[in-house]
Amino acid sequence: MTNREPQWWDKKTKWREEFSTYSKQELLDYANEHYNPHTPNRQKENVWGAMDELYRQYGIAFGD
Repeated sequence: MTNREPQWWDKKTKWREEFSTYSKQELLDYANEHYNPHTPNRQKENVWGAMDELYRQYGIAFGD
């Protein structure tokens, strides 16, 4: 199956290259702006990427 849904780790790492250039404050601002607390596990891929980069670089667990 070539058109299957990407795995969760693909979603989290897809944006890592872009977000690795962001500062800590830029990542926090981005996550705050785009994170939706009403759908914590259905965030857009780019929000997952920012949240994952915050955790990876700074140990900040954003969201749930």
